[in-house]
Formats: sequence, C-alpha cells, structure tokens
Amino acid sequence: MVEKLRDWGFAVTDLFRKVKGIEGCLEYYAEIGARRDKLPFEIDGVVYKVDDYAAREKLGFTARAPRWAVAHKFRRARRPRWSRTSSPRSGAPGW
Repeated sequence: MVEKLRDWGFAVTDLFRKVKGIEGCLEYYAEIGARRDKLPFEIDGVVYKVDDYAAREKLGFTARAPRWAVAHKFRRARRPRWSRTSSPRSGAPGW
C-alpha cells in the first residue's frame, strides 16, 4: 500500500520496516527513538501492525480500534513551561 501511495505521488516516509516478533519491534522502537530529534517532522511513537491479512481477520477489532495494530508512544520530551525571555505576570493590572 505504501508503495502505491508513493507511485501516485504522495510524500511517504522511508521509515517503514517489516520486523519479526517482539524483539524486532523493540529494536525498531529504540532505533526510531534515537533518530527522533533529527527527523524533519515530529512523531510521538511508532505503530506496529500485523502484516498477515488472515491474522488480521482473526484478531478483529475492539469498539475503538483494531487488535492487529498497536501504538507504542515515546516519553514526552521535557520542555520548559515558559521561556527565559518571558516574565511571569501578576494578576493586578499595571503591577
């Protein structure tokens, strides 16, 4: 499917990869996590999907999502809540 989208002229990332098993998923997660800050777009995690359509049919869906796809989120980056150039404001006007 990704190749078809690319053939049709859609911008598609090169980060797709087939992996096997939990170990493959965790290695990919670590690799993408290490590259995350250097990507030209923001991501908040990776998504693992079962590639076998027969297995997808067996796994089915919950009320909210397919059981054959799982999101593995990264921890949020720690960022300051306010910049050093801004100053806190008081509630009273003019103070």
